[in-house]
Amino acid sequence: GGKSILSYGDASVVSFHATKVFHTIEGGAVVFKDDETYEKAKILRSYGIDGPDSVAYAGINAKMNEFEAAMGLCNLEEYETIIEQRKRSYDFYFEHLGDYVQLQEWNRRGTPSYSYVPVVFTSNEEMNLAREALNAKNIFPRQYFSPSLDTVDYGYGQQPPMSVSRDIASRIMIIPLHSGIEGMVTETIIESVLESRGGLCQKRSSF
Repeated sequence: GGKSILSYGDASVVSFHATKVFHTIEGGAVVFKDDETYEKAKILRSYGIDGPDSVAYAGINAKMNEFEAAMGLCNLEEYETIIEQRKRSYDFYFEHLGDYVQLQEWNRRGTPSYSYVPVVFTSNEEMNLAREALNAKNIFPRQYFSPSLDTVDYGYGQQPPMSVSRDIASRIMIIPLHSGIEGMVTETIIESVLESRGGLCQKRSSF
């Protein structure tokens, strides 16, 4: 609705990892609602040091180095072009795959970032066939986000199983999307996904 997603909550964390639309190779940022918390975070990211001979907190070293910052500035200059290129590939995927596999439906009040193209298949077996077909052409998609996080032991004790998350995690795949991707590569990916299903693609609805 025209309001930044970073304006919600007391703090918002963003990643600048190399896989993101805007990146600095590694690193990230935290956006705070109030100055007091922001000032505390500045101390925490610098080992908790708040003066020449004073340590206020048990902090960490979380400062961006100059090389990463330089990469971020370069990418910032190209950001609009990157978005335009990713949008073309994103729209092409949706046009040719949208009737055959489940694709993500964006919040109509939000602005798409064209970060990922998650594809949900009818089963784990169907997803694996598509992945194998892509691997055979030296295209290596990731299975995001798997495994379902409720299956990972974070030391919180026994938790009820998240059946919906486990189901989706078992049959979701992210097909490659990045700026500058050649049209031929996009077409090859689409053909591989459809051919892996024997060409008999039953139309699906979005989720």
